[in-house]
Amino acid sequence: MVSQLFVGCDLMFQSRLRELRKERGLTLMQLAKHFNMSHSTLSKYETGHRKPDMEMLKKLSDYFGVSVDYLIGESPVRDKDETVIINKDTNISDLPPEAVQELENFIKELREKYKNKKK
Repeated sequence: MVSQLFVGCDLMFQSRLRELRKERGLTLMQLAKHFNMSHSTLSKYETGHRKPDMEMLKKLSDYFGVSVDYLIGESPVRDKDETVIINKDTNISDLPPEAVQELENFIKELREKYKNKKK
């Protein structure tokens, strides 16, 4: 199943995994240690020499707070919660990337606005 999942998404997964890891300021060793795996396995994920199974994809997406779809390049929406909201209520597949980004920003602003009102 994972091989079908990755058709055309290999490069996107590799770059998004590397990008998310670096955003957190983590080395391959640090992230591998968190998941109790060898750093060479993680390195192979980032270079495309190995593909994670679905369980590992879910763990990575949970750790970074993104959806599996974002991680493998199937969605431009980064935030896991926003992916659920947007996919539930609306079809955004025909929107350009900048419009999707505007939606993400708007949702973040709303979240902050109402988070502050709860206090």
